[in-house]
Amino acid sequence: MKIITHDGIFHADEVFAIAVLSICYDNDIEIVRTRDEKIIRSAKYNENIFILDVGGEYDIRRSNYDHHQKDFEMRNIDTKILYSTAGLIWKNYGSVAIIKIVPEIVSEVNHSDFDLYMIEKKVYKDIVSVIDAGDNGEFENKEKILINNKNAIDISKIVSIFNPNWDDEMDENAAFNEAVNMCVNIIKRYVKKEYSIIKAKKYINRNLIKIEEIDSILILDRFIPWKQVFDKENLYYVNVVIYPNTYGTQYIAESVKDFDGKDKFSFPYRLRGQPKERLIELTGYKSIEFVHRTGFLAVFNDKDELIEFVRNLV
Repeated sequence: MKIITHDGIFHADEVFAIAVLSICYDNDIEIVRTRDEKIIRSAKYNENIFILDVGGEYDIRRSNYDHHQKDFEMRNIDTKILYSTAGLIWKNYGSVAIIKIVPEIVSEVNHSDFDLYMIEKKVYKDIVSVIDAGDNGEFENKEKILINNKNAIDISKIVSIFNPNWDDEMDENAAFNEAVNMCVNIIKRYVKKEYSIIKAKKYINRNLIKIEEIDSILILDRFIPWKQVFDKENLYYVNVVIYPNTYGTQYIAESVKDFDGKDKFSFPYRLRGQPKERLIELTGYKSIEFVHRTGFLAVFNDKDELIEFVRNLV
């Protein structure tokens, strides 16, 4: 698939858009970076050539995705932020990219249009909306997103680092390709992370994970990203979560955050940051490994010892 975009200093909106298309077309893309009007004009009516961030038109039938034209006023329905090329491509190809990254999301057994919709929306909210706002000069909106959304990522700053410096000998197109590959990796990792959280919630709902609650302690029989799975409302009566690491070789007790962001529980000051040998002396538990210096977390090698230890403290 051939893609035309502008040359010169590159920005996150066209870089991210090309990264999305690269995923959709299995990296089988040819990128032409130019502002030559003849080349752009000759490609405008070829639906098999994407024109991104140049050309002065937005027409999905002819694969034209520019947002700089004076009459362009397409905004996201939720944020009201004007789309950039990144937002336009994600709007039209985001779901395709997600299915390429996690094809099992539309498998016969697990198919859910809602799962696909939620990931598409989450990537827009956390990543694409920041690019759109910044590229269109809506800096106040961009700052609001970064302040109010703890998961928001400002990819624009990262992409800008890839532009060659004035004294660099690096080829501009090679630098551009590096930036695209970086965005490809970010998109893939973010989508996989969000899909993993969806699967964890389904595990919980289907009772595939044994959950036990004792004295404001929630005990999980296998590792899941519980902070993303459980809302604070779900953990209202829970102060500590005990769970195994991803290998099931150690067990962690971690404090739950209250609505104000403070830990509901803390391990004693005398144990915090102490070496293992000293922890064994102070507690009498041979499997104790570590107590964080701030007191929010402890690690044991034996699950039953850890449960007993925590129950004596809560």
